[in-house]
Amino acid sequence: MTDEEKDKWHKKMAVDCFNQTWDYMEMENRTADEDINMINATHAWVIIRTYYFSTLYIEVCISL
Repeated sequence: MTDEEKDKWHKKMAVDCFNQTWDYMEMENRTADEDINMINATHAWVIIRTYYFSTLYIEVCISL
């Protein structure tokens, strides 16, 4: 997998996790399993976003 493919994958996964989180948040009556899924999607979004922006920040600093 190339770096460009990895970036696209990270962006897609971050968007998917973010949207899934909001879908769960907008549900009026969530089950306990849905609450857990919402928390997991949020956690995954934070990890992916942190990884993506960390690598982007490093690339910017290196190019200075």
